Amino acid sequence: MRTAPMPLDKYLDDKVTAFGDEMYKRLQANKGKGGWESTEIEYLILKLTEEFAEFIMAIRDKDQKEVAREGADLANISMMLVDRIYGLNLPSE
Repeated sequence: MRTAPMPLDKYLDDKVTAFGDEMYKRLQANKGKGGWESTEIEYLILKLTEEFAEFIMAIRDKDQKEVAREGADLANISMMLVDRIYGLNLPSE
């Protein structure tokens, strides 16, 4: 017997929350490096390419924990770039 699929909103909420939690953990683990508010954009672009390579290697190694870590690192650098270029003072709606 097949179970009904999870409603899309609940599914997305669960996935985004879990991934956001991993992003936060990675930011906390690296907080000793300081903030990104004054980091050069070109440096963040370089870090983005480095993190992307590490993410691909983790995928190829089939290392589930490392895929989660590197994926979160990649997302965090992306977030930092968006914040540096456009600001993240996003409205709630």
